[in-house]
Amino acid sequence: MLTAYAPLPLGYRRRATGRLPPCLVATDKKSSSAIPGYCYAARFRPAKLGYKPTIRLISYCDLGHRSKGIESLLLKKVLRALTDWEPGTDYTMCSAVGKVGVKTALATMAVDETGPGGGLTLKRFYERYGFEQAGRPKYAGYQFRRR
Repeated sequence: MLTAYAPLPLGYRRRATGRLPPCLVATDKKSSSAIPGYCYAARFRPAKLGYKPTIRLISYCDLGHRSKGIESLLLKKVLRALTDWEPGTDYTMCSAVGKVGVKTALATMAVDETGPGGGLTLKRFYERYGFEQAGRPKYAGYQFRRR
């Protein structure tokens, strides 16, 4: 039986799941409203015990701040923080589950074939940090009003 539910408040999730995955935001000293970039980890399918050691990485770097090392610095720090982060147990799981740590980090990217390097510059960026291509879904989304 399926039931609808509202997302749990952040405070409750923090108490129920332990620490949240790492999240870093770069700030621009010249502009209080600009965010040059961010990088954070999120649980991959958090309610599924089998995916407990897998997280997904989300990163962004503003177009005007690219090639300045911002995204590299953020990614390095988040990956380093993940070596010490324990996923804990989800509120839907038994608290007796032992510690397993993070074993796999997934990074998903959109490829803009009209961009620099045929759109694969970001792929090469992730490869420098040990990531490897595991798949390439076609027609999975839209970007820049293109499929």
